[in-house]
Amino acid sequence: MSQLPTRCTRKWAIKAAEAKKNILCEKPIGINFAEAMSIIEAAERNNVFLMEAFMYRCHPQTKKLIEC
Repeated sequence: MSQLPTRCTRKWAIKAAEAKKNILCEKPIGINFAEAMSIIEAAERNNVFLMEAFMYRCHPQTKKLIEC
């Protein structure tokens, strides 16, 4: 899997949403607020999961930190 430049994120994220595919979007999700919102709205319109890829969110160390 290759990484796309940030300027391509919006185009392909919206295409994925329209294809009813869940989206794990590399950060940043957009280059500005309007771009980010267009991706979010496409995901909502197509009822698909959208998450920005923060590596620490699902990291085992984060779970341990929450348990403390």
